[in-house]
Amino acid sequence: MTSLDKKYLMLYFAAHWKSTCADFRTKLDKIYSQLKEFRSQHNDFELLLISADRYEDEYFQHLSGAPFGAVAYEDETCRTALIKRLKVRGVPVLAMLSPVIDGDRSIINYQLPPSFTCSSVPDFPFHPKKCWDLKDDPLAMNEEKCILIFCELSDDIVQECVKEECVLAANELQLQNAKVNVFWICDPNEVSDCIRQSTCLSLTEDIQMILLDLPDDSTYYVPSQSINEDMLAQEIVKFYHSPGLKRRLA
Repeated sequence: MTSLDKKYLMLYFAAHWKSTCADFRTKLDKIYSQLKEFRSQHNDFELLLISADRYEDEYFQHLSGAPFGAVAYEDETCRTALIKRLKVRGVPVLAMLSPVIDGDRSIINYQLPPSFTCSSVPDFPFHPKKCWDLKDDPLAMNEEKCILIFCELSDDIVQECVKEECVLAANELQLQNAKVNVFWICDPNEVSDCIRQSTCLSLTEDIQMILLDLPDDSTYYVPSQSINEDMLAQEIVKFYHSPGLKRRLA
């Protein structure tokens, strides 16, 4: 694949037998076409299918009509190595790699979020976002520690302010190379209800915050003092660096 060395490479891990992959293929064709157009002046982007199919005919069925290419099905060594390197545990998955630099590609994004659509194209090359609505990708809590901001009972204006402050905090933490995601929760849902129950966090009209670290033996932290809502971004950053007493989920 030396012809692709100077290009950003998006890898599409999929299997034809899985219905969610078939549904995603239709969306992906449109995304690919827009990305090629978006990067046409640079000619620095390509996408390849990495098949997880059990049989070669399934591989060809899934690739049929695709505007993009694929790693050959018979090259099982390459496909297996990519699945292992990108830590793929399920499909479909979209991952993003850099052009080849000093003989190797770096991983820009192990897994683009489920909310990835044509509207995401201007965000190329899709560095991981460190802040979003928890309901869009709750499984991300399993990968890295996260700060959760609860504001379910706040009005629309306050919730929009919370989102803006979360983004500011996440950007600042990213500049500090902090390995943490920031999520907001504006609408009660099954996941947020489970977190509240596990951390004994009652539903109130106040903005609430916890630091959840599932990779570290399912531990969590709560602020020892009330939150200054007018300086929420600063409060989030400060809380990350000084979270206080470690607790374990119930």
